[in-house]
Amino acid sequence: MSAAPTFSRTDPEGRLHDAELTLCASCGCVQYRALDMSGLVWDAGPEPARGCGDRSCSCHTAPRYGERRIPAD
Repeated sequence: MSAAPTFSRTDPEGRLHDAELTLCASCGCVQYRALDMSGLVWDAGPEPARGCGDRSCSCHTAPRYGERRIPAD
């Protein structure tokens, strides 16, 4: 069994992070999560994927690019 591929993403301060490709829990669009810092995400952005389940999801309306996503309670 092979390991999941990792991707490099840069945060707003210019630091490079290894990240894994995941799906947004709310709408199913692709996003990336840092492997070395909990909660650091790169969202899909304003253009939803073809099969997006919620175009009003925060990953589209207020996307984060290398910033922490505060978990919902």
